[in-house]
Amino acid sequence: TQGFAALNQKIRELGEEVRRRELAEAALVEQRNLAVFGRDVGMALAQATNLDEALGRCAELVVEHAGAAFARIWVAEDEDLVLRASAGLYTHLDGPHARIRFGQYKIGWIAEAQEPHLTNQVIGDERVHDQEWARRTGMVAFAGYPLVAETRTMGVMAIFAQRSISPTVLAAPESVASGIAVDIQRDRIQRDLAQHAAGLRRVDESKNEFLAMLGHAMRNPLAPIVSGLDL
Repeated sequence: TQGFAALNQKIRELGEEVRRRELAEAALVEQRNLAVFGRDVGMALAQATNLDEALGRCAELVVEHAGAAFARIWVAEDEDLVLRASAGLYTHLDGPHARIRFGQYKIGWIAEAQEPHLTNQVIGDERVHDQEWARRTGMVAFAGYPLVAETRTMGVMAIFAQRSISPTVLAAPESVASGIAVDIQRDRIQRDLAQHAAGLRRVDESKNEFLAMLGHAMRNPLAPIVSGLDL
């Protein structure tokens, strides 16, 4: 009897050791995937020729690395959030969520509060207002991240998944959110500078036109004066 008890104990210990190793290996895989995800997002932001291309690629990478059903990125414009990228199950940029006010729905709340919202229980989550849609499509997990640069909300990134997602994977997009926010901020600064430069060019052109018109208008009245001075 003691022999069987000792054998069973050894079997249990062996099983526990196998489970510990499996968990450790899974954690290493997730960490590696997180590093690859961060690298790929950084490359997408650096290589894209414009903001929409960069955001579109980032949304695709979130779907790929997080195993999400779809991912979306909204960009802040005044008091609104405008949908600029969508990948996965939904790729359209129109519809009822194409423009969301700050504080409206879960996306607007995330932008206003500048706090992420992560859950593996979409059904029953009061912040997911369309519960019927969630049941119909089988959505299980949601993760929304504010895109903040220098305390200013530049947008929101969100993912939905049809299966539970581990805390490590749920936290992965948060690790690149600041980089995406900075890219949005840089694009906004470049657009503002371009508009300012265009304004200065228009002012300069108006000045030249005014001087040319003034020179033409003053030519005849000044002619007798110039002649008198010559004499």
